Amino acid sequence: MSEKKKSESSIVVVGSCNIDYFCYVDRLPNAGETVQATSFATAFGGKGANAAVAASKLNQHRVAFLGCVGDTDASTDGLEIERNFREQGVALCLLERAPGVHSGKAFINVCNATGENNIVIASGANFRITAEMVERQWRSEAFVSSILSPLLETCDSQSHGAVLCQCEVPLEASLRAFQLAKESTSSERARFINIFNPAPAPDPNDPLVSRIIELTDVLILNQH
Repeated sequence: MSEKKKSESSIVVVGSCNIDYFCYVDRLPNAGETVQATSFATAFGGKGANAAVAASKLNQHRVAFLGCVGDTDASTDGLEIERNFREQGVALCLLERAPGVHSGKAFINVCNATGENNIVIASGANFRITAEMVERQWRSEAFVSSILSPLLETCDSQSHGAVLCQCEVPLEASLRAFQLAKESTSSERARFINIFNPAPAPDPNDPLVSRIIELTDVLILNQH
């Protein structure tokens, strides 16, 4: 598609980025049990990163990822995550490095026969994303030049932005992102749609959840 078409929309993903470690097994282990994997693989993951890459592959949007990688990985996971984003066309202008913590990791057991899985996440740098960081990046020169200004320059019925959040980063960060999107929509004529995928499922009694949902335009629900 043409570059003009790609410039019509901007997507900001506030979320997690991981290195995923897959063990494929004939059956999932019971509590306290050890089983032998039939194969092993690694991949780039994180609900936020997956959404950003998928949006970029549509080739219709500018996509920027607002998140954190760590700086303590012996295997340079943070650098590999950044490299993958670049290769997938996701802008890194809003990505920060969190000192003294590892990048996010997910450990996934997958049953060969059924595809059922269980997952353990070591959030690491993903939980260093704060409301203050979101606000700092939202008001940064990089955000204004790459996301906000293009929206204002092409402000018509086909021109809009979206903010996408999940629950693999602190809810305070997602709430602030949605608040800023609504503020920009009302005060700067840059239209943003707030998209919320509440996964992993948050505590429904957490008051932040209801505040986020109040600001949500599109709600995407998973099985669990």
